[in-house]
Amino acid sequence: MFTNLTPVWIVAHRELRDQMRDWRVLAPMLTLVICFPFLMNEFAKQTVDFLNQFNANLILDRLVPFSIMIIGFFPITVSLVVALESFVGEKERGTIEPLLSSPPR
Repeated sequence: MFTNLTPVWIVAHRELRDQMRDWRVLAPMLTLVICFPFLMNEFAKQTVDFLNQFNANLILDRLVPFSIMIIGFFPITVSLVVALESFVGEKERGTIEPLLSSPPR
């Protein structure tokens, strides 16, 4: 089974190497991985403390699903940027046409 995946690993290795060289992709990924959890935790703590001052339980109950959605949205956005950068890189190198025209194995 792994011998069938050899072309996939070749493309994946090249894309990973290209992505790790570009600071425009690497900086947002590292920022989101390192800073965003702490920032979101602090934001949620401040918001809960503020809403507890006014006994706003209804808003507080709706805050948790919204926070989870926001926590999931930002990493997905960065993943989209990485995918778009990969696609543009294939187009610039002129290697996307062979990938799209080759039959699946």
